[in-house]
Amino acid sequence: CLIHFYKRGRFDSVLDLFSETEVSVTNSVVLHKMMSRMNNVISPECDNCCQGLCLNGQGLTRENFVTWVEDKGHSQIDRLIAIEEDSVDQFVGCLKDGSYWANLTLKPSHYRYQCF
Repeated sequence: CLIHFYKRGRFDSVLDLFSETEVSVTNSVVLHKMMSRMNNVISPECDNCCQGLCLNGQGLTRENFVTWVEDKGHSQIDRLIAIEEDSVDQFVGCLKDGSYWANLTLKPSHYRYQCF
């Protein structure tokens, strides 16, 4: 359960669990063991954006652009392909029908990562 939250970049949910759990010797031992096991997770990356801290909910920018990631936040675009060469704020996307659409503008308010 905790690993799922950790892998999805929702560490705040882990902290919520700790703050909502009654403090006792038994609970402390169990939570401590769970946290130490999370440290042994080999790849705490999001399955969609492949980032250690998931980009879910973040607006799409040049700095956080991930090639070939699914774009569930736009009705027509299926995947992000690449930032266009010689462009500051343009990218190419793959539409749901498989065709490519160029000259899309990186607008964090319009395109947002929706990983889960």
